[in-house]
Amino acid sequence: MTDDQPRIEYAAWVRPKEITRTLPALLALHTDAPLERAGEGFRGAVNDKWQQLRLFYEAGLHAYNGNRKAWAKDVDQVMREDGDNPYYRWFVGAR
Repeated sequence: MTDDQPRIEYAAWVRPKEITRTLPALLALHTDAPLERAGEGFRGAVNDKWQQLRLFYEAGLHAYNGNRKAWAKDVDQVMREDGDNPYYRWFVGAR
């Protein structure tokens, strides 16, 4: 993710709930990063970060679909694991 101002996904001109259609399709395209000459420890760390990001995206989908219980559970886990992440903090309104 390189977008440090992700407001476009939520702009008024975007079709309602478009993200609930497109995000799962994009997530389904995920492949592991081609990390040449990377050790298993580094590969594991990259995978851990991917899993956190994936959970964050799942939480967002829960929010859009009105599943507050699943959203709260997932966001709580994301913030416990990486609560200092500015991207996550921006979305959940943490300072």
